[in-house]
Amino acid sequence: MVTRLTQQNQIQEKILDTAAQLFYEKGLQAVGVDEIVLQAGIAKMTLYKYFLSKDQLILAVVERSEEKWWNWFTTELYQRSKLPKKQLLIIFDLLFSSFQETNYRGEPFINAQIRVLDTMYPIFLVSEKFISQLKDLILDKVKLANIANPNQVAEQFILLIIGANILCNIDKEISKTAIRNAKKLASLLLKSCSLE
Repeated sequence: MVTRLTQQNQIQEKILDTAAQLFYEKGLQAVGVDEIVLQAGIAKMTLYKYFLSKDQLILAVVERSEEKWWNWFTTELYQRSKLPKKQLLIIFDLLFSSFQETNYRGEPFINAQIRVLDTMYPIFLVSEKFISQLKDLILDKVKLANIANPNQVAEQFILLIIGANILCNIDKEISKTAIRNAKKLASLLLKSCSLE
């Protein structure tokens, strides 16, 4: 029984890995189920055994991507500093690290929200949850750092982060400058709103 479950998990992971790579390289709309099964080396019925539709597969890819990103992000954030004010600026260093990945085309969970117009589409809801979770984390750090107008500052941080993500998605060459400028703006924002 355990071997069968392991084999099923391996097949499911293979489908997710293949779909994630294709979606990332070509975009959600440009990739069809036929291409996914061909690249994964499986039958179409095998894909549909694990995912009832392309939409369900996209949702699983986005959710898995988000989970991996959060695990990496929070581990790195807390390893680099325990001080909330420093952590707020470290966020931009971590973004720069993720933007430097080979063939970076933006974070899938943010890209999904930008590219999907229907706000009731499940992918939009997942990416909206991601942005809300990031804002909550930033808001918590802003409050712990004793910064005035915490809600406004958190929203401004989100604006800087999403803006940097979009710029790096458009032109990877400007990613270092975009992140550096976003971090400078964030630092100025923290200084101007500091209550200490």
